[in-house]
Amino acid sequence: QIISETITTSQDIQDIAKKYLKDQPSTNQNVLEGLFLLLILIIFRSINKWGLIFGLTSLMTLWFSGKVQGFGLGFFGPNGHDALFHLSLIRHFADSPFSLSHPQLAGQLISNYHFGLDYFLGIISRLTTLSPISLYFRVFPVLLICFLVSGLSRLLKFLNFDSHQTKVAMFLTFFASSLGWIYSLIVNRTLGGESLFWANQAISYPLNPPLLASLVLLVWFYYFYLTKKNIFLLIFLGAIIAPIKVYAFILLVLALVIERKFKLSLAIFLIGAMLLLPTITLGQSILQVNPFWFIKSLFESPDHLYLPWLAQAIQTYQNSGKLIQLVLINTIGLFLFLIGNFGIRTLGLFQRTTKD
Repeated sequence: QIISETITTSQDIQDIAKKYLKDQPSTNQNVLEGLFLLLILIIFRSINKWGLIFGLTSLMTLWFSGKVQGFGLGFFGPNGHDALFHLSLIRHFADSPFSLSHPQLAGQLISNYHFGLDYFLGIISRLTTLSPISLYFRVFPVLLICFLVSGLSRLLKFLNFDSHQTKVAMFLTFFASSLGWIYSLIVNRTLGGESLFWANQAISYPLNPPLLASLVLLVWFYYFYLTKKNIFLLIFLGAIIAPIKVYAFILLVLALVIERKFKLSLAIFLIGAMLLLPTITLGQSILQVNPFWFIKSLFESPDHLYLPWLAQAIQTYQNSGKLIQLVLINTIGLFLFLIGNFGIRTLGLFQRTTKD
């Protein structure tokens, strides 16, 4: 739609943005959104208060996206790209629950993608009339945080954590970081470097709701696994991870195989694979196997650790077939990758090792 108004001030820009961009459903979204948030907090009112405070604070990275600003509809961080795709899928499934047509590519089908969370939110949007923006950026993240804190509280209690240890665990769940900020402080004289070692840190998990949802399911799965709950519940929780975040699904199946829980891992794998079937294109893979790609790109990318001399060394050793040197430099890179991303969490691994 062509906007023909004369723009003279920033207020004019804001007024035009609100007029043409603001979602105007039949029910007032702000009131409906507030009611759902209040209902969630009432239901989970008895969960760990410190965990809830830490978790809701982490949502500040997400909360203001999807709101109309003076410049238009605002999206912050990776939401400027990733969230737009998720929102289009949610809107598509809300309008057409049985259609797998790609909402952004005419004539194409959604293929080789884990869209389970988008489908679920689309159905919720259809049933409640909540807009995809309200669900994706505010209502559902708050619900996920509440489920995560609730699951962690139960898990930590089962593992005999005392009150002080539980507070520390809750804090680190949402605010533990990599060592990127130390590198940035020393080299660039700035505080930053969250993804310097590639992985996004805990504070940014809400920016990726499918990832956060998979973490919630893994926490509850682990709790029910330790407390030996009904096996069918474990199969259900494990299998529904597949269409939400396939990487988490694979890690869970592999972990169960390592634990020699072969029947449970097989049942979860088969049902999870069936849930992925609607979008799998025969002859194509939903995963790409590229060993040490993260290590090589960690050294190559200027927006990561960026050690070009190591990247050049890897390339040279690959081309010359010097296997021993290649293994050695990739081992060093793997060590930097793990230690850099784990940060303070490395102390937890050391403590577990010494106790064993």
